[in-house]
Amino acid sequence: MGQLAAGVAHEIRNPLTTMKGYTEFLKLEETHEERQEYLSIILDEIDRVNNIVEDFMVLAKPKAAELEERDIIPIIKNVVSFWNLKPEIET
Repeated sequence: MGQLAAGVAHEIRNPLTTMKGYTEFLKLEETHEERQEYLSIILDEIDRVNNIVEDFMVLAKPKAAELEERDIIPIIKNVVSFWNLKPEIET
C-alpha cells in the first residue's frame, strides 16, 4: 500500500510542478488584472492539490508498530459478553 501511495503521489506531483511553473511564468507576463486573478486562483488550487498529495504520502511512510503486553482474559470476556447480548436469530 505504501509503495502504491508513493508511486501515485510521484506521478501526480510531476505534472503539478510543470503546471505551477508555467502558470507562474504566465502570471509574470500577464498585464490584464482579471487574468492575473485567474492565474492566482490556478496557483492556489495547484498548491491545494499538492497538499492533498502530501497528506496521501503519509500512507507511504512505514510506521513502527507499538506493541504492549496485555492480559487477554478480560478481552475475551468482553467479546463473550457481546455474544451473550446478541438476540437469538430465528430460522
